[in-house]
Amino acid sequence: MNRYPDVDTIAGLFSPDENALNLVHFFSGRPGTLFEDMLLADEIGGAHCHGFQLNIAWPDPDAIRAWRDDRESRGRTSSCIILQCGRDALAAIGHDPRSLVGRLRRYEGIVDYVILDESDGSGSPLDPSSMKRYLTALYASDLSMGYVVAGGLSAETIPQLLTPLIEEFPELSVDAEGTLRSPADVLDTRLMQKYIHAANKLVDQRRR
Repeated sequence: MNRYPDVDTIAGLFSPDENALNLVHFFSGRPGTLFEDMLLADEIGGAHCHGFQLNIAWPDPDAIRAWRDDRESRGRTSSCIILQCGRDALAAIGHDPRSLVGRLRRYEGIVDYVILDESDGSGSPLDPSSMKRYLTALYASDLSMGYVVAGGLSAETIPQLLTPLIEEFPELSVDAEGTLRSPADVLDTRLMQKYIHAANKLVDQRRR
């Protein structure tokens, strides 16, 4: 599967299965039109689109709130927003865990999950000690968001990179992208299946 499908094909990629979470990965360099751009992308996503992963460093929370309100007014109550905190977002708060919590308070009630991903989808391996600093502060806070880590996770690297985090944060979610693609940047379903199996195995072991 191509990382950037043709616009006209996006709606057809999303499954109607009730267990599926269908999100558009979204970036915009135009902060002043974020709300309008989200409306358009949501329309392109079609009936089975649930929302977005926003790959934007600290987008306008009012625009996100306006999108959710508009969607609800149209009877589409099943919505999800994932906010990526990548290199630029973490640099903007000085890589300080307490500042991260403070900045995320602006998104309380409108962001469902936060992805900590210093690799920005490139596949560079995460630093467990660095992630632990952020996660300790986040889980100690009263924020009502789910937390996700990403960065170089694959079937081969999960035991080394993820084990120390899952042991301390058993509710943690994980995400992978760059390591599951071929040299031609096409999704490799074989690598994807191996990754899912390895992640499920580790999480099941640690949550028993």
